[in-house]
Amino acid sequence: MVVQEQAILKAVGATNATEFTKEWPLVDRPGVVGAMMVVYLILIRLGEAWMRNREAFKLRNYMIVHNFGLVILSTYTTWKLLSGFFLRQMPDDLLCEMPNANTAGHMQMAEGMFLFFISKQIDLLDTALLVLKKKPVSVLHWYHHVSVLFLGWVLIRYLPSGTSMMGPTANSIVHMVMYTYYGLAAIGPHMQKYLWWKKYLTKLQLSQFVFIAGYTFIPWVRSNTCTYPKFWILLQTLYVISLFVLFVNFYYQTYIKRARAKVRTSHGDKAVQNGKSNGVDKNSSYVQNGKAHNE
Repeated sequence: MVVQEQAILKAVGATNATEFTKEWPLVDRPGVVGAMMVVYLILIRLGEAWMRNREAFKLRNYMIVHNFGLVILSTYTTWKLLSGFFLRQMPDDLLCEMPNANTAGHMQMAEGMFLFFISKQIDLLDTALLVLKKKPVSVLHWYHHVSVLFLGWVLIRYLPSGTSMMGPTANSIVHMVMYTYYGLAAIGPHMQKYLWWKKYLTKLQLSQFVFIAGYTFIPWVRSNTCTYPKFWILLQTLYVISLFVLFVNFYYQTYIKRARAKVRTSHGDKAVQNGKSNGVDKNSSYVQNGKAHNE
């Protein structure tokens, strides 16, 4: 166990100076976090099986509280992270900055990272809501939730401040907007006319991945002067790319493919209407020489 710990520390470039959060609640319990991930995946399948012959639950009030509660938590997390950023010594290079327990700014960022880690645990309830409402749980959904929980633990455990704070900050800002949308949608169907911006929410999510990948990769380009761990840069970049691909597929399936299907359906309806005007009735009969013939 000690050998594995040392290997992880070396891979992420952590030192005693950067490990000032290792005794924080749950941060010092990697086994608990791993168990959360395994139990989460098992409960998805068990929950879907349990709901198979049951009516979907009506969870409107809970969904409103859940979503707007996460808006508040994401807002507070963002504030913690950004306030820590502005409290840090400005000459420090945030494009290449390791955690530092000796500054108030870094401690503030670490507190924000801890809130981010906690929020990823609460986010797992999103899946419970889908299962109880008999909605499909996509690969994108469960992969994103379980992987970002692990990522949140790695960050708060080994890289709780510095350059690593930019990803959680971007994600928390996106979640402020995302859960606002879900909260408004949960209020009722009459809110749909105000939610025309759903596809732009997906674009915002895609934009965050481009931003995080670009920002994370800067230390790699500056490898001659930057000591930020290269292994972590590579791992996080590959992870963000995987999410980007899945979200692009979601965008294509949800907006582009469906829009094309609607166009084809619309053209088909017009063809049917034109057929009726030319003697074709709704029972697929056609008129020939004044007599109806069934096809």
